Amino acid sequence: PVFHDEVKGAKRGDNIIFVWEMDELRLCHLGDLGHLLDDTTLNSIGKIDILMVPVGGTFTIDAREARDVVDQLHPRLVIPMHFKTPHLSFELDVSEKFTLYFDRVRQDKLWQGTVADLPNEQEVLVLDYHD
Repeated sequence: PVFHDEVKGAKRGDNIIFVWEMDELRLCHLGDLGHLLDDTTLNSIGKIDILMVPVGGTFTIDAREARDVVDQLHPRLVIPMHFKTPHLSFELDVSEKFTLYFDRVRQDKLWQGTVADLPNEQEVLVLDYHD
């Protein structure tokens, strides 16, 4: 089981992790993860090509913990989510707190492709939000 907080769901309840496999591409969406992953969960997730990871803290893991989860899963492409944008009325950390941990970072409106289009070295892709 995975949780929305660091105390086994006592504060914010359970969380669901989704893993999709299509055309040899494996994508993992960590939802509102609130803790690092244990070995059982890591084995269940398996090898991941693209990881969508919360980075904003407050309601989920923060930037440092998100980096640790990335280190646990070793995806080729990392897409941060649940971070502060100008239109949010509640407090979250900005994506830059997370991207500071990585050498290869880019920003774009979308990513589309196949396994062959993935970067050879791990890369963080910050997707533009829409107004």
